[in-house]
Amino acid sequence: MIELKSSLDSGNTYLFDRKVAFYARKVGRPVDRKLIVTPYADNRAKEVGLRLGVEICTDIATLN
Repeated sequence: MIELKSSLDSGNTYLFDRKVAFYARKVGRPVDRKLIVTPYADNRAKEVGLRLGVEICTDIATLN
């Protein structure tokens, strides 16, 4: 699952993780990859992303 954001803070990261969990419950299968693409993510958002297994890409060259 992917989300595009103009900027990212920790609250948005938690919210995205809850959206992914909701989607997984509704469709009845797990989500393989959680990804947020943004030009700016604060340090706390990056820490939360690591803890929740959310990949945060701030540079298009890192996507693969």
